[in-house]
Parts: sequence; structure tokens; C-alpha cells
Amino acid sequence: MSQPAPNGHKANQVVRILALFMMALSVALILLARFAIYSFDHGGGNAVTGIATFFLLTSIWIWLIAKLQLTWLPRILLGLLPLLLVFGFLIRFEFDGFSGEMIPRFRIRGSDRPIAGSNKERPSQEQPTGDMEASFPQLLGANRDGRIEGVQVSKDWTANPPKIRWKVPVGAGWAGMAIGKGRIVTLEQRGEEEWVSCFDLGSGKLLWNHTTTSRHYDVLGGLGPRSTPTIQGDYVYTLGATGQLLCLELASGAEVWKQELLTVAGTTQLEFEPLVKWGRAASPLLDGDMLVVPLGSLNQGNPNTKDRSLAAFQSRTGELLWIGGRDQISYSSPMKLRLFNHDYFLILNENTASLHEPQDGKQVWSHPWLGASNGAATCSQPLQIDEKRILLSKGYGGGSVCLEFEQGSDGQLESREVWKETNLLRTKFTSPVLYEGHIYGLSEGTLECVRAEDGKRKWKKGRFGHGQLLLVGDQLILSSEDGDLVSVEASSEGYKELGRLHVLEGITWNIPSIAGPWMLMRNGNEMACVELPLE
Repeated sequence: MSQPAPNGHKANQVVRILALFMMALSVALILLARFAIYSFDHGGGNAVTGIATFFLLTSIWIWLIAKLQLTWLPRILLGLLPLLLVFGFLIRFEFDGFSGEMIPRFRIRGSDRPIAGSNKERPSQEQPTGDMEASFPQLLGANRDGRIEGVQVSKDWTANPPKIRWKVPVGAGWAGMAIGKGRIVTLEQRGEEEWVSCFDLGSGKLLWNHTTTSRHYDVLGGLGPRSTPTIQGDYVYTLGATGQLLCLELASGAEVWKQELLTVAGTTQLEFEPLVKWGRAASPLLDGDMLVVPLGSLNQGNPNTKDRSLAAFQSRTGELLWIGGRDQISYSSPMKLRLFNHDYFLILNENTASLHEPQDGKQVWSHPWLGASNGAATCSQPLQIDEKRILLSKGYGGGSVCLEFEQGSDGQLESREVWKETNLLRTKFTSPVLYEGHIYGLSEGTLECVRAEDGKRKWKKGRFGHGQLLLVGDQLILSSEDGDLVSVEASSEGYKELGRLHVLEGITWNIPSIAGPWMLMRNGNEMACVELPLE
């Protein structure tokens, strides 16, 4: 082996010193990420760990090449070896998105996966054969609190297991599913078209579809729409990822009216998307003949900006009734809240929680709830604990806060923090539920039980990733990020898993639906109907 020139030896020493410095820095960043950032935010900790690990391996490889004191040709060949290995890996595997904890996922190229029909797929034109009385009309059920009434699931899944009745391929997206009159309505992305799709609850056959030329994609958030439709009577209301608000006939999918929220807000998708990076995810709220949705502002913080947080439309005509609030929107949905014998609309914005008068949208209360709709996003729904208290929770290190409302001497609403903990109920894509004075939620992917009165953690156990949960009777019915259906007893005494069934392949972030014995789960690949064993 030929020896390098003296100048080359000095250069090798400099390279080795720099490589050692980079190794030390990378190790320090990995330790920081695992012991500090990870406890604050799993996704952020994993992202920093991945970047630091890349620099650590690169610096080790550079140090080894310099240490061997090779001539230039062998150095170049060894330097190209990692690139060849990466190239070979990418030939064999393809990128399949990020998990909820910012871990990249790969799949073998050409491996089987459900593929939705083409944009020309013809609906079956059949009448629905499913349970006509089954109802899951909107996000998180009838009251938007994740609580399913009138159903008691069997606790013995060994003797009486759940059964997968059917599966069908669907297009991309993280949308939920509404159920009514034997029909399932959801949103999906097929090519350059965003579909509102209606399926038969009994068989999974496509009954009708309504298409809009629209496409939302982000490398972290993925492709497709992500809201849950709302069904009332003979109509269904949907909000697309880029702001198409639709009222359709439930029976046929015929368009009754349409509003473009970007036009109403006076902006464009090109201007708006950097501010609300992962697409509109809110589900329309119906209150009588009023349809309420987050609107979104362009120039946040500008005192001259028009009110743009929340908008209300006439549900039968689409006529704009009012616009209220000045804060940028988040990914949470509006809900109705009753305080001191008065109704309000409650919405979580990018940086605040706010209450609005139903008749004109006037903002009557606001509380700081820090976030960023292009970063530390707020997705979880508020949870009403009792007639005076609500819970706010979120991921990205936000944790949870319990607020209690009071009426001032002038009748104005005021609030105080009963308790606040950044390490409790760090819900990211999911929303917590309340049962017998205790709050249950997926905190950075782990199921957690917290006493509502004082915020004391009772237990934390069971990894589900960034899945979803609903409360059915005295059970927590969960869909894990990996597509498992799991039943856990809703008990403050400890974690007790009652049953588990693997249902879907791939990342499953979508909120499930339960109507009677029928549970619907879906992701960006397929949708499944599971018959739950009832007592």
C-alpha cells in the first residue's frame, strides 16, 4: 500500500480531528434527544435522533477512511460505498410515509396492498343493505365527546370474538366516517380528485361518489382529505382538505350547495397552505339550521384583519350568516358548549381557545393555548368535564389544562386554571374521553388514566402509537396506529386489556366509527367493517 505525502498526512490528521468533533457533537445531540426532547415530544426527539445518527455514522466513516491513510482512488471507492448501499436499499424498498412519532416507514416494492378503484369506478346503483337504524352522525359520535351510548361490548373476546365482515380498498386520506340510513360517508383522494364517497354499511359496495378536482399533499402529513362528514336527516356535509364545503343529498350524492372557504376568507391555497400546513381537518358542526366551520385568516395578528376564525352558513342554502374571531385556525373542530344556561360555540384556534355567541359569532372569551398550525399543531377536541369545567389537551409537549368558568359581576365569562400539567395527556392526533371522574387518552401513544378533579395520574400503560379511542359502555375501544382493534377496561384501578384483533395494514390515524355492533376502521389504503360482540 502506497503512503500518502507528508501534506496528505497532515490533512488526514485535520480530517480525523474534525470527524472526532462531529462524533462527539452527534453523541451529545442523541443523548439530548433521548433524555430531554423525547420526554417533551416523541416526534421531535426521534427527528433529532435520526439526524444526529446520520451525522454520527458519516463522521465515523470519514474518520475510518482518514485513519487508513489510503491513496485517493481507494478513498473515493470507500466513500461511494454508503451511497451504493443506500441506492440498493431504495431499489428494494419504497418510502411509505412517516409514523406519528416521525419514524420513516418503508415497504417492499411491489408488495401487495389494497388499491382503490380508478376515478372511473362506477357506483353499484343498489339500495343499501346495512342496518338502517345504525347512526354515527359526526366526529366522535352524537355529542362529539367520543362516548357511544346504548352499546355494551362483550368482555370475553376469547369465547365471543369480533368478526371482520368486509374490507374494501379506498383512496388516500385520514378522513373519518359518518353513518346514517344504512350508508357510510367518508372522503378520499383518487388521483387529482377528492372524493366524497358513500358505501353500503352491509356490504361495503360503493353507492355513489361526488368528485372535486383538488389535491392536498405534505411529506409529513401525507396525501388526501382528513375531516369527518356530518349527517343530518337526508343531507351530508363535508369539508375538503383545501376548503370545499359541501352539502349533498345522502341518498344520491347530488350537490345541494357548495362554498369555497378560501374565497370566503379572501385568500388562495398558495397563500394559505404555508400557514395551515397539513390541510383542513375540521368536521362541520350542525346546530339547528346553522352549519359552523373554522374559516382561517391570512394575516394573523394584524389588527386590521377581518374576523376570520369561525364561519356559520345556512345549512339548507349555504348562505353565509356570520364570521367571528380573529385567530388562525387549528386542526380541531368546533363544538357546542352550555355554560350557565347559555349555549356557546367552542373552538381551539392556533394559539387560543375561544367561545362565540351562536347568533352572531361574537367572541366572548379567549384563553391562551399555544401552538402553530405549521408546526406544533393542535388537533385534539376539548372535553367538557362538568357544567363549569373543560379540558384542553395536545401533543408537541403541550400537555393538558383543566379550566373552570365563572361569571363576573358584569355577566362576562372568566376562567381559571384548576390544574395544568405538560407531562399529562399529551394527545397528538387523538382526543381524550371521560368516564366516572377519570380522563383516558393516548399520551404520546401510551394509554393514560388521569383523575379529572386534580390531574393526578392513576396509571399509564400500553403502546398504541398515534391511534384513536372511543368510550363504549365501560370499555375503551381503540384503533392502534398499526391497525389493531383493542378493548381495554375503563377502570382507574389499572390497565386491563380485554381483547385484540388485527384489522388493517399500514398507518391508521383515522378516527373510527361505532354504531350498534358495527365498527368501521380505515386508513389511506382500505376500510373495514367489524362486528363487535355485544352483551
